[in-house]
Amino acid sequence: STPKPSSAASDVYKRQAPRYSHEVQEHEHELAKRNGCHGKAHYPSEAAQQLVAELSERRLGAADLALVTAVLPAHPGLHALSLRANPICAPQPWAREVKVGADDEGGEIDLGGVAALGRSLAELSVLVHLDLSFCALGNTGLRLLVDGVCAATSLRTLALAGCALSAAAATVLAAALPSTHLESLDISRNPLCELGRDTQPSPSEGGVLALASTVGRNTTVNALDLSYVGLTTSAALALAAALCDSTSLRVARLRGCELSGTVVKALAPAVATGRLMELDLRDNLMDTETAAAVMHAVEGSGGLELFCGVPLLELRSGALAELDLSGRRIGIAGVLVLARLIERNQRALVSVALDRSDLGPEGTFALVTALFSVPTLRHLSLAHNAMCGDVQWGAFHAAGLDAIAALLRAGAPISSLSLRGNRLREQGAAILAAALPHAA
Repeated sequence: STPKPSSAASDVYKRQAPRYSHEVQEHEHELAKRNGCHGKAHYPSEAAQQLVAELSERRLGAADLALVTAVLPAHPGLHALSLRANPICAPQPWAREVKVGADDEGGEIDLGGVAALGRSLAELSVLVHLDLSFCALGNTGLRLLVDGVCAATSLRTLALAGCALSAAAATVLAAALPSTHLESLDISRNPLCELGRDTQPSPSEGGVLALASTVGRNTTVNALDLSYVGLTTSAALALAAALCDSTSLRVARLRGCELSGTVVKALAPAVATGRLMELDLRDNLMDTETAAAVMHAVEGSGGLELFCGVPLLELRSGALAELDLSGRRIGIAGVLVLARLIERNQRALVSVALDRSDLGPEGTFALVTALFSVPTLRHLSLAHNAMCGDVQWGAFHAAGLDAIAALLRAGAPISSLSLRGNRLREQGAAILAAALPHAA
């Protein structure tokens, strides 16, 4: 007989919907910054005139997904389907048939909707983009979906960010990728080096190692997002080697992966090949020395167009009057590359804004030093960058502020300067007060 959901089933449904709300918002913000848009749909421009089903954040449960899937074959022209941030594995007590199983945590889930979606993918002959991010699929849900992904010959983009996938899921994806036609895979914000949330956290890098090996050989995947997956050193080094070996990969996002300096330096040969067009290493364990080493690799790569949120192509052109990278948190590696490009190519900049860019004292110093070569600069905004160091630990670093003061004394025609949110303290205020009378 069909098992019935327990009295807690409705609580599961209510609990899963907002489960990743903070991460969803942060991920949406990243996508908006990356694509220059602010809505929930982030499909390439060629999808603009195509049929798109945008069902994000509709609180769709397992039974709801089954109903949606049932009508999909009636729309053979469907080009893009987004179900992001829906509790599609949550049992719904009102459903007539509920197939309850157990997830990796031992909680109740209903995978009937996911299984139906997997079966229907082969019938959607022009479906190119599928977004299931933040749907809490788990490893079990992924296994039910993967056969359909392999059968969907038109599917090119698959987003599975924040789907509670662990090491076993990475192994499943590694085995399936050669049979798919995917060009872009987003599995960010998943603990891919953990065994599963039902056990004590322990590193298990086998899945990522298999995935790295597949990516190194795969000739279709050209964009891979592994941001915030908590890579071990061995797994990260294997991925670095895969980036060097791959002849197809053009976009690699490894943001917030706890990469050490050794791993980051191991990525330099991949940059030097000139095949990568985008590389994101923000929010990693990177000191100034490591960032400088990466900067030299980026300088020698003519193919790289976007590095840590810094638009290299535009900056190399030398035609910018305004530069606003606020909120991109480009970090020390990004700002070192940016400073070098400003110093070499950008002599006509009028406005520079890098609010909330994680510059720190070293990054602020590097940027402002480069601005000495820009005689036209009138507006500078560096708000919320901890340019005096971490106030919590009591240390005060004056290098960045000293550079700003020197820029003002040199007669830079700056008419507006924003340093709010940097906790300058009395020492910082004194440095600026001494320089302001000399400003142009």
